[in-house]
Amino acid sequence: MISSRCGAQPLHAGMMKATSWCGSADVVRRMRLDHARNLLCAPGFRSPATIAGVSGFADERNFYRVFRQEMGMTLEFWAESV
Repeated sequence: MISSRCGAQPLHAGMMKATSWCGSADVVRRMRLDHARNLLCAPGFRSPATIAGVSGFADERNFYRVFRQEMGMTLEFWAESV
């Protein structure tokens, strides 16, 4: 359950959307992006396709789209700025 993974009680997880406009899908997406960014910064860079799969994205194209929407920049631009 997402609430236990995030360290919250189920009731709090339900209230999360009501108070922050952030639902469980948003939380999962952000967790996936955090994981992907950590992998991108780790030594021994992996390909974006591999990172997308390991981070739980359906495919590389979906990873690129979500990354750009959430981060406000392309994956390549972000990688250069880090």
